[in-house]
Amino acid sequence: SDLEDQLQEMMARKNDYYVALLSQIDEKDLLPGVIPLLDELDQVGIPYGLGSASKNAKTVINRLGIAQRFALIADGYSVKKGKPAPDLFFFAAAQMKVPPAQCVVVEDVVAGIVAAQAAGMGAIALGPSERFVDKLKLKTKTAHYETLEFVRLADLNTLSTN
Repeated sequence: SDLEDQLQEMMARKNDYYVALLSQIDEKDLLPGVIPLLDELDQVGIPYGLGSASKNAKTVINRLGIAQRFALIADGYSVKKGKPAPDLFFFAAAQMKVPPAQCVVVEDVVAGIVAAQAAGMGAIALGPSERFVDKLKLKTKTAHYETLEFVRLADLNTLSTN
């Protein structure tokens, strides 16, 4: 039908815009605090992975110049059920051979925090507080930070059971 054709055309156009934006990402787009935190984790030998619902996760971290640092990349191709189901985080923990209770998830959306909590993992809700206030019960193993700038290993340790 005409409507179906229009919808397909709009979706293709949206994807073209997205791909064009992806090609412009580089190291300058890394959030403040990411590199110092990864450096600190590397120094003490703590592995970290990426758990993203996006099927473009690998492309993004390649463009950001940090892909080779991750022990694992779990993305939209890794599990059937996405967030808020905990499957992606369980998958990542199992692949890295780390018990869920020793994991800490950094998430910028409510569904991701819900998934982390459902997995029994520590969680950092990252971003403006309005995003999480009233939508989320910040449990014992969950903390909120506006940015990663001042988040260090010591902060992560308080959210995991060692």
